[in-house]
Amino acid sequence: MLPKFDPIELSPLDSRLSMLANGYEPIPVSGKRPLIDQWQLREINEEVVRGWRDMGPNTGMRTARTPVFDIDILDDEAAQVVQDLILERLGDKGANLVRVGLLPKRAIPTRTETPFPKITRALLAPDGTKHKIEVLADGQQVVVAGAHPDTQVPYAWRWGHSLVTTARDKLPLIDI
Repeated sequence: MLPKFDPIELSPLDSRLSMLANGYEPIPVSGKRPLIDQWQLREINEEVVRGWRDMGPNTGMRTARTPVFDIDILDDEAAQVVQDLILERLGDKGANLVRVGLLPKRAIPTRTETPFPKITRALLAPDGTKHKIEVLADGQQVVVAGAHPDTQVPYAWRWGHSLVTTARDKLPLIDI
């Protein structure tokens, strides 16, 4: 049975407050662009998040402490294989969340106690198409709620399990 993917159906403010309560660092974004200056360095707490109100239609998340495997592969079968390999490698270390935006691309959040720099691997398909797999980490962010800027379709989470329903400490722990 193929998993069902569901969007986060909360307002931006409610999404961000739920994420914050679950241990994540949400930020307001428009499309994929953060809307606050120096978003990598700013303190994020409930007062700050409430001050943003519903700033920006989308919600992002800083990835320094919550690295994300970003599977930027436009071949459905290849993207699924990479997802399965990552989930197999992570094993049963906690909640394995999967977010989709521009299908078949997808993202898998994890957690770390020691922030590390972004990791990128470029791939070349036999037909010459370029793809990449990244681990978004320190100094990066990923969009987790709202609509994808190219498709205007909401970002969605496998079986509806997302950052608003899952505590950060339940994500698989990784280190490099």
